[in-house]
Amino acid sequence: MAKRKRIIWTPQAKIDRFDILKFYSDAGISIKSLRKIDSQFRNTIRHLSVFPNLGKSFGNQNERIIYKGYYIIIYKILEDSIQIMQIWDSRRNPDDLKL
Repeated sequence: MAKRKRIIWTPQAKIDRFDILKFYSDAGISIKSLRKIDSQFRNTIRHLSVFPNLGKSFGNQNERIIYKGYYIIIYKILEDSIQIMQIWDSRRNPDDLKL
């Protein structure tokens, strides 16, 4: 089995995750559904820790994106870790995405 890479969340990625969950919470989504959304993020990122090349390459060679439902997880492969850069709701205006 491949060696797991350590996951590093950037401050922006943490804010993005919180904002997504807060948006749904404010919209009246149940706690159970919020946990499911968060679990999907975590499971996808857990898979990336073992298989970092799952996502599609963009930008420079170490930057990648992976789609999970309506969300895009933008990450960078480092020597011994995976850096989660952003989580983006693909239904938003792409001009607002700051890379």
